[in-house]
Parts: sequence; structure tokens; C-alpha cells
Amino acid sequence: MSEKRRFILLFLVVLVAIFATTGAKSQTIELTTFQERWALLVGVSAYPEGSGIPPLEHPKDDVQQLQSVLVTRGAFEPSHVEILTDEQATRTGLETAFKNFRSRVKVNDLVLFYFSGRGARVLSGLYADTEQDGSNECLL
Repeated sequence: MSEKRRFILLFLVVLVAIFATTGAKSQTIELTTFQERWALLVGVSAYPEGSGIPPLEHPKDDVQQLQSVLVTRGAFEPSHVEILTDEQATRTGLETAFKNFRSRVKVNDLVLFYFSGRGARVLSGLYADTEQDGSNECLL
């Protein structure tokens, strides 16, 4: 991902966090009604040897910087922001993290999932009617 694209993505996530704390309104919910804020930040820089997937330089930095912004500017409690990187960011690691959130998150809470790493497009019959190009996006 280019430096410019990474910056824009991080900017958009931060913008959402800031709006959630400044009283900006949505058409369906007033953002200040969130009871608690939770975040799962995943950064994958290194991929398994032999996978043919080249490593990335900044995903770990991305999630650490976003954690800092969420805590200092977005009213997230530090204990409510979980970070998974590289070898922690396995299917099992993600499933465990989501299960932990599921047991702690309540109805009027805000949950943010952020992924910094590689993605792919795969041809699949799943949701073919919603994907104009017939392929689904996935996280690697």
C-alpha cells in the first residue's frame, strides 16, 4: 500500500473516532450515545515463509499510531484497545479476540476493527449478486 493511501486510510479512521467524541450526528444514531468504545487493531507485516507474500514495512506502526490516537483523542480506554500483530494475527488469534469482545461489548457500544496488511480478491460464488466484479475481497 502506498504511503499516501496508508495516510488517507488512517486519516479516515481517525476522523470517525474524532466525530464519535465531538457530538457529530448521523442520520440514524447520535454518535455521543456510545456507552463504551472498543477497538481491535490488526497489523500484519510478515507473512509465512514460502507463502510468496512479500512483507510490508508499516502495519505494526499503523496499529500502534492508531492506538495512540484512539486513546488520546478518541476517548478509548487503553484496556479497550487490543492489538494483534504478525504471529498473533492468526485465524485462532482473531477468533479469540472477537469472542472476548463479544462477551464484553454491550448494545450501545462502539466497536472498531482496523486491519493493516495485505488483501486479495478471490473469485467466489458467495455474494456474487452484491459484487459487481464477481470477486470478494479478503484479508491476508
